[in-house]
Amino acid sequence: MGRKLNIFDDQLCCRERELKAEFAGFCNRIRPSPMAAKANQRMVWERGNSLMDVQMKVADFRDDVIIPFQKNIIEVEKFIGQPDIFTSPNFSFDLRFDLLFFRCRLATLQEAMRISDFLKPLNDPSQQIQALAQGLRTITSEQSVRNVIATEEAISKCEERNMKCLEVELRLIQLSFHIIARFSGVEPELDTEVSCAKVVRLCRRYPDTAGRFLKSYRNLKRSLDGLQSLVQIYTVETMDVWRRWAKHAVGHLTRCGYGHPYSTATFNGCPECGREVEVVAAPEPVDYESYMKNDEFLAKMKEKA
Repeated sequence: MGRKLNIFDDQLCCRERELKAEFAGFCNRIRPSPMAAKANQRMVWERGNSLMDVQMKVADFRDDVIIPFQKNIIEVEKFIGQPDIFTSPNFSFDLRFDLLFFRCRLATLQEAMRISDFLKPLNDPSQQIQALAQGLRTITSEQSVRNVIATEEAISKCEERNMKCLEVELRLIQLSFHIIARFSGVEPELDTEVSCAKVVRLCRRYPDTAGRFLKSYRNLKRSLDGLQSLVQIYTVETMDVWRRWAKHAVGHLTRCGYGHPYSTATFNGCPECGREVEVVAAPEPVDYESYMKNDEFLAKMKEKA
């Protein structure tokens, strides 16, 4: 299961890189003309659905393999009926595949926004291009709101199973959907302040696992505050854990105190929770760089000078 997780993750990352590299060529092929309307629609549709194959593979493997397997393990525990002999592990694979599915959706919506932003200012007397751009923006806003709601269920499951790192990843993905929705002109029902506070608290309390996403959170917070465009959550450092899932060594399986299974040959501790440290309540660090790029702040400083 870990290898499959890594394979699908690689396919997603590879396709994202291809989309980025091919964007200039895609833009050059768009023709703002009534005669090219159908060709433009086809190119936009093909590009907008280019991640669908990876998304479907992730969903199918989760539904056909991961979930039945985890349910069968629970049934084995019930059949044996002796906790001192066997208890079902506190699996995270179903939620890890949920997260990968949401990453596919997020990448698709980000691409739709990029296409829409490119199409909107083009000069097309027939307004076909503008209609296409507006259609993409409408779909993006609707889908981003749906995904904000959908991720909430997965986050609740993480809280129930004490999966600290996975909860942080899902919250960052949820905040990304929220940002896209807002860019599209819609404000989803999400208390971003509460969610951000939970992310910071988990990152500080579990520095070896959730803590790796603290830098990603700070960058995303700048996007949330409107100081920059939406950024990538996953970096070389944070992706290391995803790759390690594929390197499980037989005979080294163990569980942490919360029952999360992992390989001691590939992980120094549980990748879902890890070392816990006592954190003294403190205000969130001030991002001074953001103020240096804030025109209003600079204007006030000049007035004082």
